[in-house]
Amino acid sequence: MIGWLTTMINSPAPYLLVLTGIGLIFLRSHLLRAIAFFVMAAVLAALTSAWVPATIGRHLAGHGDTYAGPPDCRQSYPVMVILGGGLKSNGTASRATASRVLRAAEFLNDTEKWRVVVSGGPTNEISTNTEADAMAALLDSRLTRKPADFKILREPEARNTRDNAVLTKALLEREGLPGTVVLVTNEIHLMRAGAAFAKEGFQVCGLAAESPRLFALDPLSFDNWSYITLGLHEYVGYLYYWLRGWV
Repeated sequence: MIGWLTTMINSPAPYLLVLTGIGLIFLRSHLLRAIAFFVMAAVLAALTSAWVPATIGRHLAGHGDTYAGPPDCRQSYPVMVILGGGLKSNGTASRATASRVLRAAEFLNDTEKWRVVVSGGPTNEISTNTEADAMAALLDSRLTRKPADFKILREPEARNTRDNAVLTKALLEREGLPGTVVLVTNEIHLMRAGAAFAKEGFQVCGLAAESPRLFALDPLSFDNWSYITLGLHEYVGYLYYWLRGWV
């Protein structure tokens, strides 16, 4: 019984019913009040439904396809760059970061690619670990085969997507490596990341990792709002980068 009540309290459904019910009560006597409650119910439904974040995700992923590159680029481009997506408080890879590394490992286990850059600095004050360190450790543990000259290069200072592009460019120049890269990040981030790397002169071949849970959400949940904010972050971030001349 307690579990059922907790589920109901944490679900938007009963609040939608209450708002709609009050709107119906006011429908005949106070039309404006009724409309106000119907509007509140509609806004709550939009902000907590799975349809909104899934639609945003599909739109961002579609624009990310702009950086898919030539048909054979994933095999022919000699360098792979994996972008960090945050750390947990204990310094290990967050869900977004892990999804990128696992997608890269899946690909690397079937290819001869021999240089991999993991780019990302510290992202929390609790741990001194960097995204680059966490990604290198996770990647190394997931590779089942490595060419003789395989090497993971770490870029441990980037704190945002533009840093990833600028600092990775400097690293590759020091190593004497070309700027033709397979860029690994989540599908909703590829539009901004691809544009930022292209602005720095890279030839980008995108390899998208699935955004965690974005297309497998509960039909109606307060948790869905957090996934809407992910999409809004990308739109606002792209606009900011455009205004700064970074994309």
